[in-house]
Amino acid sequence: MSLVSPRGDQNSQGEDSILTSLTNLGNGLIKINKDWDGYSRRIKITVDHTTVDKTVNFLLSVDLSLQESNFWDYVKDGGGDIRVSADDETTEYARHILSCDTTALTGEVIVLIPTISNTVDTDIYLFYGNPNNDDYADTDPYGKNAVYADSGYAQTPLSVKGGVVRVIDSAMGDIARTTSGWIEDEKYGWTMIRDATAVSGEFDSAVTRTGKFTLKLSTTDTTGRCRAILTPTTTVAASSQKYLITLKPSIEYYLSVYAKTTNAALNSVYAQMSMYKSDFSGSATLTAATNKITGDNDWTLLEKKFTTNADCAYGQIILWNTVAGNISDAWFDVNDPEFGLEPVSTITAPSASKLYPQVTAVSSEDNIDQSQVVSNTTLGFGTINQKYRAQQFLPTKKNLTSVVIRKIAGSGTFVGDVTISLQADSSNNPSGTPLATVTVPNATWVGLTADTDYTVALPQTLIIDDSTKYWIVLMTSTADDSNTTGLRCVNSDAYTNGLFKSSANGVTWSTTANFDLYFKTLYSKNTTNFTVRTDTETMSVTAPTTDGWANGTVIDTATLGITPLTLSPGVNNIYYSSNGSATADGTVDPSLQATIENVVFDLNDNFTDEYETSDIDFKTITAVDNQIEKTTDGQNVYEFKGNPTKFKMKDTDGDGYTYLTFSKGTITASRE
Repeated sequence: MSLVSPRGDQNSQGEDSILTSLTNLGNGLIKINKDWDGYSRRIKITVDHTTVDKTVNFLLSVDLSLQESNFWDYVKDGGGDIRVSADDETTEYARHILSCDTTALTGEVIVLIPTISNTVDTDIYLFYGNPNNDDYADTDPYGKNAVYADSGYAQTPLSVKGGVVRVIDSAMGDIARTTSGWIEDEKYGWTMIRDATAVSGEFDSAVTRTGKFTLKLSTTDTTGRCRAILTPTTTVAASSQKYLITLKPSIEYYLSVYAKTTNAALNSVYAQMSMYKSDFSGSATLTAATNKITGDNDWTLLEKKFTTNADCAYGQIILWNTVAGNISDAWFDVNDPEFGLEPVSTITAPSASKLYPQVTAVSSEDNIDQSQVVSNTTLGFGTINQKYRAQQFLPTKKNLTSVVIRKIAGSGTFVGDVTISLQADSSNNPSGTPLATVTVPNATWVGLTADTDYTVALPQTLIIDDSTKYWIVLMTSTADDSNTTGLRCVNSDAYTNGLFKSSANGVTWSTTANFDLYFKTLYSKNTTNFTVRTDTETMSVTAPTTDGWANGTVIDTATLGITPLTLSPGVNNIYYSSNGSATADGTVDPSLQATIENVVFDLNDNFTDEYETSDIDFKTITAVDNQIEKTTDGQNVYEFKGNPTKFKMKDTDGDGYTYLTFSKGTITASRE
């Protein structure tokens, strides 16, 4: 793509100086001349032929910031009135206005030139100064999509998901775990599995590469073997689904992570992807392991490309230090933006060209903010004096979506409904005014599996103050000491940022000392950044605010003023992922962070602004809503801008030309 300054010939353009007609080009080709009525000014732009890297569908970048001051006196803010033509000043070219700021006096326009010489300079014209014209729609033949669809600059729809389990920088760090279980907390997303005694797993601050911590797996005597996984246990079942990575069948993926080792046993350290069917029947349907390392190694890339089976639905990432025999340490850089699983797409470029991805942001909904998950006792619920139970908490995230609790069986036959509400704090008591309420019918409540997480989704995302305490309030519709239900709790003040209270009426509250509810609060997280890369280049994009892009936001990288990716002639691998923010976002649904829906990359070597006709034997022409349909053997359709009144076509018998004069409606061809 060539970059030019739009300097040069700048002339006032009279409204009648360009005729509206169809001009014969010979060989059955015609071109549509443009009506520039209403345009007051133009700029002549000369493209240096030595900058032309391809002669078909060439993209030209016009830097408006280099234009003289009187340009900014006439152009519309946003540049919607800008039009571009060939040197004949009639053949219009598709263009994309990346920006045009009449206050900052900056902007850029991308122009698609269908054919251009690489031996002599080419002139084009940029028209502006028409206050009555707005920008073309993206789908217009001269709008944004036309620029990229035929240029080789792919507009690649991606879908990226906010948040990611591998972000561990807000962990406490350096807390060694020596038994199987979550490292520090479920919200950081990694479970250490002790396959043999004498092991430890932790988030280590002493050895790092890209972030504050790395994931360290150690064998502390010669019998030790261990691994780190995404799920709570090695048993993968339907209950594991929210922890697993959603995979597409028969798709190529790329697994990678950087690792460093000290005294690792032979082939002990590597990464692996295990894949499962949608119903989790049987064991893993396929495993894919990276290269393995031994002994002492500085940071080494472990990588593996693989294609999923036709019945594959989910995947589990496993990090190994698995061979006994040595006292060893292995560090995995799980904070690296390129760590994890990336789908691989391929784009075949006929020539050197560029890639501007277009990404759709997706918000993840099940990230843990606050939690107290130690559980060793039960408290009755629904009695006369404990009709209400309430847990106070201090959020650090503001988009609350759900709360998680655990039901335990009570005494007798519980017949009440259970209502869960979120309430503000009033002098260390629930305010009494629900901010959001969910009622669980009795049949649903008593049917819940005991001592299992139950997620209560709020009717809508609740925007809360992330520096103020709130309450989870549970209430039964009945109060009966003989027929109760129960809640899972801990008999200590395990949660330090809130109280646990009870009430008979929801007005007068008493503290239940040395108890806390088993609970989690979940929040919504927007996409904050994403990465798209080839084998040689990387494009990383960060949201303009810390809140990230809202769910469904289309992020068009062609409008961001960033350098596109370079595609080489032939097949190019494209990788893509979303990395979340620099702080932990809780247990994020680790489903695939970016999914290509389709790739638009169509370089048409024969593209031209000249339209080929079939035999010219006109019967009728219909002109309706700026579209002309020629009723001939070819049934061609021509679209145009402006309001032409005369078309000139080459006659088939070579004895002259046929002039077609019309207004909107149906006319018959006439010979002049």
